[in-house]
Amino acid sequence: MAVAPNTGLSAKQRSEIAAGLNKVLADSYA
Repeated sequence: MAVAPNTGLSAKQRSEIAAGLNKVLADSYA
């Protein structure tokens, strides 16, 4: 796993990615 130099941005990106994956999963199982 890559080490992000900015943990604040990393957390934001991780949150956005999780939201995106949740949407994809919800759409695929809808």
